[in-house]
Amino acid sequence: MELHNVGTTPDGKPIVSWDKEGKSKREIKEYSKGNYYGIYPGMLKRLALRCMYGKIKYGCDRGWAYPRPSSTYIDSIFRHLTQYLLGDDSEDHLAAAIWNIQALMFNEEHSKKFHDIVERRGKNADYTYTPSELIREESHNTTV
Repeated sequence: MELHNVGTTPDGKPIVSWDKEGKSKREIKEYSKGNYYGIYPGMLKRLALRCMYGKIKYGCDRGWAYPRPSSTYIDSIFRHLTQYLLGDDSEDHLAAAIWNIQALMFNEEHSKKFHDIVERRGKNADYTYTPSELIREESHNTTV
């Protein structure tokens, strides 16, 4: 069996293939499409229920699209994970953490001026926001 370097992942790690027993070139080309089959459907259902909870509680369909500082989502993620680890069953804390992770991902990709995590800032990025923007966004309080 011979090892071949056939490309790199988005983070620069080599993708390797083995003759006859390894990944086909087709599988490697499809790497960038994602593996939706690899996502646990139960997680999607719990996340959808969490989204419905947010829609009812906050009156908005896509709360993650209302930009808030990323640090708010980080705080919420760790708060929900801690409550889960402490045995709190008052709500679905894992789904809440995932909801906040998706909101954080949205900020990272689409709301860079609200992505206020210092260690994640690019050298040329503009992550400034004014107090009036924060006050306006606070009225959407979408961290669920």
